[in-house]
Amino acid sequence: IYIFTEINREKGLDLGATTGALEAVRKLANIIGPITGAVLLIVVGKSSLLISSIVLNVLSIVTLFKMRHVNDIPTEPPLSMRKFFSGLKEKIGIFSLAFWGIHSEVDSVIWPLFIFITIGSIGSVAAVPVIVSLTTAALSYMAGKLTKRHTFSMIALGSFSIACMWILRLVFENNTLYYVTIFLIGFFSLLVSI
Repeated sequence: IYIFTEINREKGLDLGATTGALEAVRKLANIIGPITGAVLLIVVGKSSLLISSIVLNVLSIVTLFKMRHVNDIPTEPPLSMRKFFSGLKEKIGIFSLAFWGIHSEVDSVIWPLFIFITIGSIGSVAAVPVIVSLTTAALSYMAGKLTKRHTFSMIALGSFSIACMWILRLVFENNTLYYVTIFLIGFFSLLVSI
């Protein structure tokens, strides 16, 4: 995002409009990507998914190396750890970002592995990103409206609800419940992240 905004700043473009367009493309990719991956996984097989992932990653790295005109070296010296964590707002921000990162990794990496081990089919894992994508597509607008009016309370509600969903997952062993919680956590994650 930093490189994108710097290129637009150099060209004199409206940063708000171009950043909004970038977010729209990212959201669209977040919806289309998992669905495409799930279809490849179910229809063609694991090897095609792996090969296409490698090709897309190599293409993205090549395009980054082609960008020579962006100055991405910081101009200010780095802050000391003490100064960085000096205010309460910074402490809350970094800890909430750390917990959000842990949740995101567990929900996107470890949870699908758990689904695969529990249910035992590739199709069961392929259903996870499809459910998340459909949740995102269907409920993004509603979550955006809710969080605009009540930002802090929606973040708190979303965080608390995500914690409750994880407790349900740990207490009850039910495959249907696992998929329902994927849908609900997708919605509650929108409340936290918008």
